[in-house]
Formats: sequence, C-alpha cells, structure tokens
Amino acid sequence: GNLDPLLGAPMTEAGVAAILDRANASLPGGGAAKRAFYSARKDVWRVAETDENPAGYARCAEPRAGDGGGPRSRFCYIVVRNAGHEAVSYAPRAMYDLNERLIARLPFGRAEGNEARNALDRRHTPTCAPCGGAPPLAGDALPECVH
Repeated sequence: GNLDPLLGAPMTEAGVAAILDRANASLPGGGAAKRAFYSARKDVWRVAETDENPAGYARCAEPRAGDGGGPRSRFCYIVVRNAGHEAVSYAPRAMYDLNERLIARLPFGRAEGNEARNALDRRHTPTCAPCGGAPPLAGDALPECVH
C-alpha cells in the first residue's frame, strides 16, 4: 500500500524500473516490454465506478507475443491507497477487488468495451462497512469512524 514505510510506492517503483532496465539490456523482447509498460496508461482504480474515493492506481502492460510476451501475459504495477505493508488488513474490499481483476484479467480503469463492462457488472464484490479494516490506517483509527 501507499502507506507502507518499508516497501511503499517509491521503493517499489524503483525496483520495477531496475527490473525493466535489466530486461531491456539482457532479455529478448525486454525493450518492447519496457516500452509497453511505460507507454501504458496509469488508471485511477475504483472498486465500483460510483465510489467517491479511489482504491488505488494501476498501470498494466500487455506485451504482444512477438515482443517477448506470451499470448496472455500481463504485468501490472498497482498501488493500493490507504493501506500499509499487509494491504489486506487495511483495505479488504479493495484487495478482494484487486485479486478478482487480476485473475479475470479485468481492467483497473474505466471499462472500455461492452465485454469488459459486462464482466465488471457481473462481479459479486462483497460489501464492507466504510469503516472496515484494521487500525492504525483503517477502521476505528479513522476520525470519521469513531462513534
């Protein structure tokens, strides 16, 4: 999550950049994969389009088979908002949605095309209390959740 003091977004982004630089220098198709990732759109991700606050941000690249990717390869870098190192504890609804989108290969941004929109509409994402999750970054630790 973005609030992880050890492996937060800046540290992870540096790691992704190093991996892509190494792939570019030494793997067939590594340069194409790097270009695909950095040219991919960074999406604001919401569990539901009607959610006021985003669950996070995602950038997914799908290199073509001839550019070093397999027929269904996809690399996603995702930042979960308002979550720490163990994001499931802090943002259970967002993490459920993240896993569902990864497994089903659903988009993280606004769904483009009828097939993607229909797939998102058919999901059964559980509803969680707005103040769900574990302190110190969620639940009763949030001022709006203190009763």
